[in-house]
Amino acid sequence: VKTCIASNGSRKKMEITLPNAGLMERFAHSLFSAHEVGIAKPEPGLFEHACRAMGSTPETCVVVEDSANGAQAAKAAGMRCFGYTADTPEEKLTQHGAVPFTSMAELPALLGLT
Repeated sequence: VKTCIASNGSRKKMEITLPNAGLMERFAHSLFSAHEVGIAKPEPGLFEHACRAMGSTPETCVVVEDSANGAQAAKAAGMRCFGYTADTPEEKLTQHGAVPFTSMAELPALLGLT
């Protein structure tokens, strides 16, 4: 499964936060920043750019998102979206079509990987 990060944050921010979460090694070569692309969520362009760069199509992409702007961007890009509700109220994600989930442990089953 190809994975990437498409963030409204800067690359510098990602280079600080991802190592702290133990994720930098996994995503080091697949980071997409709205600051570099020039298109921020809720516009779909950041996700569309990441999708093309990863050699995929919107129909086969899945977005894991924790913000209403991101869920809105995923919907506009024609991508399925799973909305992480730990810090964002469920209704802010589901109003844009995101399927809500509360724990990252749920993600493999949602993605059909178990």
